[in-house]
Amino acid sequence: MTCSERPVRILIVDDHPVVRAGLLTLLGKEPRLAVVGAAHCGEEAISTIAAAPVDVLLLDLRMPGISGIDLLGILRRGNRAPAVIILSSYEYEEEIYQAVKAGARG
Repeated sequence: MTCSERPVRILIVDDHPVVRAGLLTLLGKEPRLAVVGAAHCGEEAISTIAAAPVDVLLLDLRMPGISGIDLLGILRRGNRAPAVIILSSYEYEEEIYQAVKAGARG
């Protein structure tokens, strides 16, 4: 990485503490990535994104409160929505379709 390249800013959003901790540890070792935070719910993700720029959101679909799909819709209405990659242990085709339709990139 050269001095002019900035790391990709990532926010992890998952309601499972073990998942958040594991991703923080793993991604924190990569110099081209900067984890700006780890949110346990959609509401916390919204406030984190408002406070600090985020390039990529690693997002769980099933969370209490605002679901991942609902959060995608909220972010899409914003000025600068981050790219979103869905992380889920569920493989329901309808949820995957809804996530892509709402703006998920992967």
